[in-house]
Amino acid sequence: IHDIIPAIMQQSFDEILKQCQESDPKKVVKELLLRKAEAISQNLHCMKIMAMEVHYHDDIKEEYFGRIVPGFIKFLESIYSNGVKRGIFRDMDPHAAARSFVGMFAFLVLDKNLIYTHLDMSHELDVIMDIYLNGVSIPFVNIKD
Repeated sequence: IHDIIPAIMQQSFDEILKQCQESDPKKVVKELLLRKAEAISQNLHCMKIMAMEVHYHDDIKEEYFGRIVPGFIKFLESIYSNGVKRGIFRDMDPHAAARSFVGMFAFLVLDKNLIYTHLDMSHELDVIMDIYLNGVSIPFVNIKD
């Protein structure tokens, strides 16, 4: 399991960060998330075992929750901070922004693999990225009663 988790969850983030600085970070993040979702789907049996074993093995828990998940959140924080500097994203706490997005993505992956297996991940990622980046409310306009 120790060899499987990093192979499924990690890729070189340096090249991706460079791509985000040179192009639209939204497109780069979407492609990254599609690859991660596909890797998880292809290795779902291993991910299920890991989800069970993490309860009984502190070393696996530390690897996943102490290194991999925080590493991915830090990576997304970097993308977010870069986007703030470029005027693409609003200036807010990058950790909260990244953690919120990871939560949305994680639930989408669970949904796709456990409940609604027919979901089109590309479309669904577009939807959650739109919700994340633009919200669900319409821009405030002086609404009269």
